[in-house]
Amino acid sequence: MLGRLQARQRWRRLLEDLLAYWYWCGVWEAAGPATASELRGRFGSGGVDVEPLPRIDLQHGLAAAAVELDRLAPRGVVLHLAGEHVGTVPEQPWAEPLAGRHLRRLLVTTFANRLSQVLTPANDVEHP
Repeated sequence: MLGRLQARQRWRRLLEDLLAYWYWCGVWEAAGPATASELRGRFGSGGVDVEPLPRIDLQHGLAAAAVELDRLAPRGVVLHLAGEHVGTVPEQPWAEPLAGRHLRRLLVTTFANRLSQVLTPANDVEHP
């Protein structure tokens, strides 16, 4: 179905994820219970070592951040503004990679409140 929709990149990532899943199921089964426990202890309950999400600082503007997102094409990202945490988009294995075109919508919907807090520090707000 994805081939007919000309979504080849999405199809390829789905295929790679499925192949990796079944490969590690086979490794787990072949390793046996003792080795499986040892692997779980070494890598945690998830069974795989997870790389940290890339960090993008919005301090240099939306255009620069969008270009960086396009360059990285991450599955998840941590957004900062001048060292202040704005938000985290967790990795979503079945979703398309993040791109610059997603940034503005994330900032005005999902992270709007936090971005507003970061842009307006409490000591800069005038009180009547």
